[in-house]
Amino acid sequence: PKPYVGFGVGNRGTYTAEAGISGGEGAWDYSIGLNRAQSDGFNARTTATANPDKDGYRNNAVNARLGYQLNQQHRLEATMMASDMNSGYDVSPKEDDRSINKMYALGLNWQAKWTDHYSSKVQFTQSRDYYETRPSPYQTDTRLHNYLFQNEWRYGIHTMTAALERREDSLVNGTIDRDRSQNALALGYGMHSGAHTVQLNLRRDDDSEFGGKTTGSAAYGYEFAPNWRATATVGTAFRAPTLYQRFSEYGDASLAPEKSKNTELGLRWASGASHASVVA
Repeated sequence: PKPYVGFGVGNRGTYTAEAGISGGEGAWDYSIGLNRAQSDGFNARTTATANPDKDGYRNNAVNARLGYQLNQQHRLEATMMASDMNSGYDVSPKEDDRSINKMYALGLNWQAKWTDHYSSKVQFTQSRDYYETRPSPYQTDTRLHNYLFQNEWRYGIHTMTAALERREDSLVNGTIDRDRSQNALALGYGMHSGAHTVQLNLRRDDDSEFGGKTTGSAAYGYEFAPNWRATATVGTAFRAPTLYQRFSEYGDASLAPEKSKNTELGLRWASGASHASVVA
């Protein structure tokens, strides 16, 4: 077992404390950590309509991991993380609200190396983000579930990947109760041969609200001289707005997915412990 402990102090009544332990026995390995942070804060709102008191916070967090190596080819792992934040928020010249944010995330995954060429990973994660204010009555609860099946094949200078992914979102905000899902297929190809490196990616997302979206990227790198490397990349992406951004009391239901296109040229130099780069 390897324990650790840490402390920190600062002005405005700020301090942090953390402790944890990690280790393993036989096929098992584990780690767990605890953290506490607190501050008296300062007067964050100096307007006449705000309470002139200090707006402090306190936060407690825990993280844990448990792994089991079935054999050289198969590994199971579980992870957990949780935090509880409580902070002050001015609502009137004489009163404060407490803003309470609770978050947790759980994960399970199975990593398998079936042959020297083929490996896979199956993963399930779920998270919850809960926020409320007291004594002012406001609550919002967001929950996510994610399922992933990822595959990788390696043959000499070639690497190919394929992944299936599903994400389920739900939101409860006062009288609002909404949910959404997204299915995706992702394909990738990489090649490294001498001075040449190539990476190609393609992804198809099917959103229950916004329909199908296809994105991709292509990258090339060339080591044209000792210590010198030139790169070029082009890619597209999209990001759907969250349920909270669209349907909460402060949301806008007309929000559409963000779209982006990125083109990048780079030049890199490295020698020993020194390196430099420029990117446009």
